[in-house]
Amino acid sequence: MFHGRPDDITYTNVTDLKYLDRFVKEVARFHPLAFTVTARRAIHSTNLKTSNGKLITIEKGVSILADSFTIQMDESIWGPDAKEFNPDRFLPENSENRHPMAWLPFGTGPRICPGKNLALHEAKAVLIFLLRKFKFQFCDETKTEIITNTITNFKELKMKVVPRL
Repeated sequence: MFHGRPDDITYTNVTDLKYLDRFVKEVARFHPLAFTVTARRAIHSTNLKTSNGKLITIEKGVSILADSFTIQMDESIWGPDAKEFNPDRFLPENSENRHPMAWLPFGTGPRICPGKNLALHEAKAVLIFLLRKFKFQFCDETKTEIITNTITNFKELKMKVVPRL
């Protein structure tokens, strides 16, 4: 699995795990943590054209916030299966025509989170460490809540964590 010692978790080894990269990106698409990173304050008044063609005025000094959760679940951007968990949507052939501002867990543009790459790398390294040391199993007591036909949320996520031998 890794180059060098079998237990090495190096930068190169982590970046070689392409499916894990897609998995972490899909988790961040489903559960954006820092959704306020898209907030911006207008430095001058401007008119914006909405998706339905209507013009709206944003006055100087007004703060606006892009709804990253809605954008990241938008079927017109992510396809009819947008509400399904599918890491393969981040394969190059599936994302090459996607707008660069469709995935916003770290913001975008000149104010993108400077820790984005570190955060993604650390998330992957922690997952590797945990999955190597433990098995994770759902317990019978785990309670789910159906939000829609395609999204299920855990009211209580009880898991059995078993050390690997």
